[in-house]
Amino acid sequence: MTLTTYDEELCEKIEPNVSTTKERVEALKILRDEGIPTVVLLTPILPCINDTEENIIGILNYCKEAKVFGIICFGMGLTLREGNREYYYLQLDEKFPKLKERYIR
Repeated sequence: MTLTTYDEELCEKIEPNVSTTKERVEALKILRDEGIPTVVLLTPILPCINDTEENIIGILNYCKEAKVFGIICFGMGLTLREGNREYYYLQLDEKFPKLKERYIR
């Protein structure tokens, strides 16, 4: 299961229309209680958005709480290929004004 942020408000911004982080963690706990090993994907890590120490530690604490079997930190970044880049920049303009300039640099 993917966990991208510890902050519920940020989760709504970067992952609209999906289960919240708390709902995902509850699902991980249910699976744990049923004896089903789980793994968390710590991805994507978005520069200047969810790459804070507080966020990463919060996610790791959730993983500890849920006693996940493992955490995968492979491919943590974001590729801004043609098409994706334009959409991502539009989202940055809408949800994180002025941040796009930092990405372009």
